[in-house]
Amino acid sequence: MQWTMRALSIRQPYAELILRGIKTAEYRTRPTRIIGERFYIYASNVKAPFDKLRTI
Repeated sequence: MQWTMRALSIRQPYAELILRGIKTAEYRTRPTRIIGERFYIYASNVKAPFDKLRTI
């Protein structure tokens, strides 16, 4: 049996905030089926636009 694990790409600083438990929800424009299972977080090199950052 081959074991695979999914990954979700999230921009910085959101990836770190999720890992630290500060940001507890991630909203997506496209639906994902990764609910209730463990997955890798891929922190992309592209940072989130400054105007999109909000107080979390």
